[in-house]
Amino acid sequence: MSDPTPNGTKRQSEAPAYPTAAKKRNAVPFDGSDPDLHDVVLVVEEKKFYVNKKQLALHSKFFHRMFYGGFEEAKKEEIEIKEASADDFQKFLEVVHGLEDVEDTTVEAVFDLSGRFECKHIIKKCKKFLLADNQNKVRPQTKLALSIRHNFEELKIEALAAIKKQESRRDLIFNQWARLSGHNYN
Repeated sequence: MSDPTPNGTKRQSEAPAYPTAAKKRNAVPFDGSDPDLHDVVLVVEEKKFYVNKKQLALHSKFFHRMFYGGFEEAKKEEIEIKEASADDFQKFLEVVHGLEDVEDTTVEAVFDLSGRFECKHIIKKCKKFLLADNQNKVRPQTKLALSIRHNFEELKIEALAAIKKQESRRDLIFNQWARLSGHNYN
């Protein structure tokens, strides 16, 4: 399939600028390949993320203050982000930019970084995901840890109930095993 170029000639269709579901973990949309799409470089664990200040500031109070609050970082072309892993930051950016949804494997990193960078909309997405009945496979112990770190009482109650249910099942299985094997541990 071909598309007209600005000068009217035909060209072959190019791959989409953002990863598709089939390629999602292999593609890096923040690689700086198109200089028109970024105006700052964030460096996390020596990995460079080419991003747009306005896009990040729109979603994050932290980045809004950094870029537009009179801080010295606003004038820098490269800014180091400490105390975050490059992989977690990649996941965070993908969710912020709408390239990925919050998932079982990303919710912890995305929730933690969204809290740190004050991204209310993404925090709401994470909370909704974590509270969805039977829609995720996040362990109750992980949910409890997240609820404590983010002062999320509703999740804390749910996680404690799930942990109690797990312990009840474990006790039931143990007691049945003991009864069947002839042992009495009570």
